[in-house]
Amino acid sequence: MDYYRNIDRLGGLAYTDSYKAKGVQYTVIADLVTEPVSLEFFKDHARIDFDTDDALIYSYVKAARNELEKWSQLSFGVKTIRLTALELPKNYKMMFGKVDTIITANYTNIGDIFKEGGTDISLDFTTLNWIDEVFKIAICRYAGGLYVNRENTTNTRFSHQAAQDEAKNMLRPYMNIIL
Repeated sequence: MDYYRNIDRLGGLAYTDSYKAKGVQYTVIADLVTEPVSLEFFKDHARIDFDTDDALIYSYVKAARNELEKWSQLSFGVKTIRLTALELPKNYKMMFGKVDTIITANYTNIGDIFKEGGTDISLDFTTLNWIDEVFKIAICRYAGGLYVNRENTTNTRFSHQAAQDEAKNMLRPYMNIIL
């Protein structure tokens, strides 16, 4: 298990309200320039050989990526994100990493760890482009479920819920879990 997910990372001190983050919000300032899954990659994955639905498919791929990012609390590419908080403890593990750099002056990080802590914090940071094929296939599975079940009909061969579950199960080991 990852060390940062354990309560003992606080140095053996009793876990009280003084160690909790309060009023935390994340806002995407600049989203991905390109989707990690191209239209061509998805169409190959889904065995689609026509161009009629390309705009619709692209929307489903983007929606799938957004939903899986929210669920896993990870960024699937380079973004600029603003973290605002009423209060953060020192050595706070930030969501939506892997964090590259904190852009805001006077704040520092080591990986996904925000070092300073404090009150009334507003900082911007960038994330790395680090995903691999597992993430791309998970996005394809999720988007495939959206595409196949885009109407209010029951498809007995392939359900959207099954696609969601498969995609999430693939990404579960990578999830960013914050205490």
